[in-house]
Amino acid sequence: MTDITLRVAGRIHAKKASGSKLIFYDLQRQVVKLQVMANSRNYKLEEKVVHTNNKPHRGDIIDIQGNPRKKSKITTYRRSFLHELGFLEIETPVMNIIPRGTVATPFIMYHNELDMNLYMRIALELHHNILVVGGHDQVYETGYYHDLMEITEERMSGMVKHITGRYKVTYHPDGLQAQAYEIDFTPPFRRISKVEELEKVLRVKLPETNLFETEETCKIPDDICTAKAVECPPPHTTARLLDKLVGEFLEHFELFIMKKEVCNANTELKDPMQQEQLFEEQAKAKAAGDNEAMFIDEDFCTVLEYGLPSTPGWGMGIDPVTMFLMDSNNIKEVLLLPAMKPEDKKEDTGATDNPESNPVGTSV
Repeated sequence: MTDITLRVAGRIHAKKASGSKLIFYDLQRQVVKLQVMANSRNYKLEEKVVHTNNKPHRGDIIDIQGNPRKKSKITTYRRSFLHELGFLEIETPVMNIIPRGTVATPFIMYHNELDMNLYMRIALELHHNILVVGGHDQVYETGYYHDLMEITEERMSGMVKHITGRYKVTYHPDGLQAQAYEIDFTPPFRRISKVEELEKVLRVKLPETNLFETEETCKIPDDICTAKAVECPPPHTTARLLDKLVGEFLEHFELFIMKKEVCNANTELKDPMQQEQLFEEQAKAKAAGDNEAMFIDEDFCTVLEYGLPSTPGWGMGIDPVTMFLMDSNNIKEVLLLPAMKPEDKKEDTGATDNPESNPVGTSV
């Protein structure tokens, strides 16, 4: 927030660099801790970055003047918004006997005491559904689907207005020296149907959505991908093919801003028999070589038999939103603890701040 300037003093407990353009300082004074980020784009000369930040060392007491970051304010707004709607903030297990939540390659850890593999959670939906069945109706990501779309609009536009004072923000996707774009968060946002929009763009008639899982139906998007030269790694399931087509031809509302997915919402399946059938199809896809396909989750199917009320799931990425509001095109600038190369690796390969060559780890 450039309109607010703060001046603080403290002892440096840690100093870390992310490439040559970002330096992070961990300051502490008595029981108060603070992280400070020195960004090269705030210096007029690049030589000044090196000259200024080579001086302080771990253990030094320094005085710093700068602008507070917006991310903590975004997180606070997110929590207070949902609390006012009556949602309960929960914590779900990080490690599970089987990977749960969505289609993705899981992380595997070995538990010495239990003598078994455990899987790091991929997404939270199934745990949330279990809690809804148990009587916790609103656990941060629940409500009716169209209500959620309105909540998304209200929350996004309200947060932007609360933090910046207006609904429109300026964003430089390719850096501050490149072209600037104005992003308008004024509600309501445009809403489109994926299938209907695909039919318009591709000028074809797609099958009814309730027929998507049949083998005959799968051939239709497969043929379209072949004709349009859209690559889809095997196995060619209907879900994977449609996802590739949507990603190729639509900038669709999930919510997408400047081609970046910020929010994703869906209606949860509550039919235990249909859910078990879908799990079996996922297991077949995994056997066919799809490492991202899910396991059969018998426990979750049993939970659904007790009865799941109409429940949508909703998730929003705070880091991409923070990038827009901070006018930053580098995700490392909005992460408190970005993934960085060890010092010995930097000496061997040289430092770089290219986000493509230094992929940031995913928070789960």
